[in-house]
Amino acid sequence: MLEALSQPTLSDLSTLFYASNVASVLSATSKNAKSVCDFVKTKVSSSASQLQNVYYIAGINKALSCGIAAREFEKTLKLVEDDKTKMQDRFYGVQAALDFGSTLTSDTILKSVVSQLAPNLDAPLASQVYGLHISSNLAGKTSPDLTTVFSMVEDIVGQADEVNEKYLQLEGGLGVTALFVEGAFSLATKLKKPPVISPVKLQQLASYVLSRKDSQSLKSVYFVLLASKTLSSNPFLTPVCVTLESPPSLPVGGQSAKVQLKVSNLMGEEVKGVGAVSADQVATVTDGAVILSKEVLKATPTDKLVKRKSHLTHLCRLRLGF
Repeated sequence: MLEALSQPTLSDLSTLFYASNVASVLSATSKNAKSVCDFVKTKVSSSASQLQNVYYIAGINKALSCGIAAREFEKTLKLVEDDKTKMQDRFYGVQAALDFGSTLTSDTILKSVVSQLAPNLDAPLASQVYGLHISSNLAGKTSPDLTTVFSMVEDIVGQADEVNEKYLQLEGGLGVTALFVEGAFSLATKLKKPPVISPVKLQQLASYVLSRKDSQSLKSVYFVLLASKTLSSNPFLTPVCVTLESPPSLPVGGQSAKVQLKVSNLMGEEVKGVGAVSADQVATVTDGAVILSKEVLKATPTDKLVKRKSHLTHLCRLRLGF
């Protein structure tokens, strides 16, 4: 899936952005980083005037340490201060500036963003999410503007689409949903307040994200990882995955067998603070006979989880809970 990094000249900036950032999240080293960086540098002059392309270049530059200077894009990045710039483009610009380590006039931009999101303007849901994410990046000290944006979290969740009482997704799909999750928890962490998302709704959001984990699209994989990493590392609410590690069927004829489960966060990592895991009930498929009830499971010496860095199979598959 990361082949784009091996042949950068056959790829575009967006593909290289998602590939390099997926590799970065998974701590996978690209042996071809210099070639990718050299190729991206040839695109600087032709791409410097568009905020989306600057966003891609800044993300690649950060992931691969290309050494591209922010001064090449100073004029374009200034567009984030313009009230007439679309919210999505402001998101691109603010994130790019952050990745470059550039300084922005945070208070001015934040006030402008809040004014664009005023309730009477009926901002589209995607714009609300971009505004939330921008605010989380610009957040320094607590201000009425940040409080106003943070209060939008509950409203955004209320606008999400519920599917089969199992999944919760925002209009715009996986990308918008993942950016909402990251923005909401990032801002919550900076304000030291939990986001107003119920455990049930968060479980549905997490279920939706994981339902896309087997996608063959680099873009989708990037957003799955973005949301999963946020949900695995935030200090407020961490969905827990329970995955069956042993064969799904047990031997017959009275033979003894062990059932092994893995308890992890969404990134397949050990969950800190879990003292014990109990099975409420285990029943046979054929006749529904209960063979185990209210049983505390025994931890095994191999319960330390190992992340497989080259692919996504370490992301949990089965059931979510809190």
